[in-house]
Amino acid sequence: MNRIKEYRTRSHLTQQQLSEKLGVSISTVYQMEKGQKIPSLRNAFKLANFFNVPIEEIFPDFKRRTTHKKQESRVG
Repeated sequence: MNRIKEYRTRSHLTQQQLSEKLGVSISTVYQMEKGQKIPSLRNAFKLANFFNVPIEEIFPDFKRRTTHKKQESRVG
């Protein structure tokens, strides 16, 4: 789950405008919003920087996954 569309619409941007700002195709923006494509780490940080928010705001599961992995590595 991500909040790309929410942040895009709050900023009054079309998918085309966001794709131009990020330097990706409009289909990439569409697929990322729908959860059909996981953005590269580079694009995830581009989004966070563009919207001026922590990456966890756009990708709430990001923090949960990294925290979970750290806990698993401590168990072993």
